[in-house]
Amino acid sequence: MSDTTQWKWSGRRALGTAIGIWAAVFGWLAVSGVAAGEDEGDVPYVPTPQKVVNKMLKMAEISKDDVVYDLGCGDGRIVVTAADKYGAKGIGVDIDPQRIKESRKNAKEKGVTDLVEFREQDLFKTDLTEATIVTLYLLPDVNRKLRPKLLKQLRPGARVVSHSFDMDEWKADKKVRVVEKEGGVELVDVGDFSEFGVSLGSSGSDTDSESDSGESSQSESDSSGISPVVGNSKATLYKWVVPADFAGVWSWTLKTSAGKRTYGAILKQTFQGISGQMVRPDQTKATVTNGKVKGYQVRFEVPEALKSDGQKLLFEGRLDPKRDVIEGNVTIFGNGEEKTLDWKAIRANPLEDG
Repeated sequence: MSDTTQWKWSGRRALGTAIGIWAAVFGWLAVSGVAAGEDEGDVPYVPTPQKVVNKMLKMAEISKDDVVYDLGCGDGRIVVTAADKYGAKGIGVDIDPQRIKESRKNAKEKGVTDLVEFREQDLFKTDLTEATIVTLYLLPDVNRKLRPKLLKQLRPGARVVSHSFDMDEWKADKKVRVVEKEGGVELVDVGDFSEFGVSLGSSGSDTDSESDSGESSQSESDSSGISPVVGNSKATLYKWVVPADFAGVWSWTLKTSAGKRTYGAILKQTFQGISGQMVRPDQTKATVTNGKVKGYQVRFEVPEALKSDGQKLLFEGRLDPKRDVIEGNVTIFGNGEEKTLDWKAIRANPLEDG
C-alpha cells in the first residue's frame, strides 16, 4: 500500500488523534495548526507560539529567495511569517477547510497574499519539487512515511525543520531545544550529526528577549486562554539538509613527490553519512572515515592514506551534478606538515541500490 493511499489526512489532524498522550509525556500543548482530538470541534485549537515559529524559520536559514512549504499548516502562521518577515514565498497545505480559511484571512491581514498560497490538500499528494524549505509538526509515524518523499522530491540543499519529532534513521543535522523562560526564549544546542570526531553536545545557548517574537506577551495564549508554553517547558526542533548522491566509484589524480598518481574511492552513502574505501595507486585499500554530505558538499577523511608514513588525507569538495564531478581540495597531513592540493574527482559509475 502506498503512502498516499494509507495516509489521507493532514499532519495536524493526525497529531490531534494522540495529543492527549503526547501532552502527558511532554507536559505541554504547543501544536501548530492542530486540534487536540480527532474531531476538531471537540477541544480548543492550540497554535504553536509565535516565538517557536520564528526559531523554526531562523533555524532553516530562510531568505527572500526561499520557497517555504508547511505541511499541515494550521492557521498559516509559518508561511505568513516567512512572507511578512523575510519576503519569502510560501505554500501552506492542510486538509481541514476551516484551517485554510483562517490561513487566507491571516495572510490578507498581513498583506502577503501575493507571496503565499494555501491548499486544501492531502500532504502526501503535494508536489514538493519547488520547495527549498519544508516545515513539519507531525506524528513520528507520519514523519517516517513522509521521509522517502522528502528525499526524492526535494533538491539537495533544501532544509527540513520539524517541531518535536525526528525522522528515525535519518538523523538530524542539527537539534535544538527551545526553552521558554520569563523574559524570552533560550535556544540550547543539543546535538549535530557529526562523523568528524566532534562532540555532539554543546553547552552553548542563545537567549532572545521578549521582543524577538514581534508580539506582546499576549501571543503566548490563544483565545481559549490555554498557554501552550509554561514555565520551563521545552520544544525540540530538528533540522535536516537534503543530501546529494555521492555513492559510486570515483577516480582522481594527485601530484605527489613521486609524480602524478591515480587514486580511486568506492563510496557508500546512508542519508548524509559517507563510508567506503580509497584505492591507492598500488591497488591496496584504505578506509574512508568521518564522511558527511551537506547538500552538494562532501567531506571525508582517509586516516592511513599511505601505508609507508601514515599520512592522513582530508577531502572537501562540491558536486557538480551536471558533470558528475566533485571539485575541491585535499589536505595532506603527515610528518608534522600540512599541504593542500586541488582535487577533482570523476564518478566512473554509481553504486547499485542494496
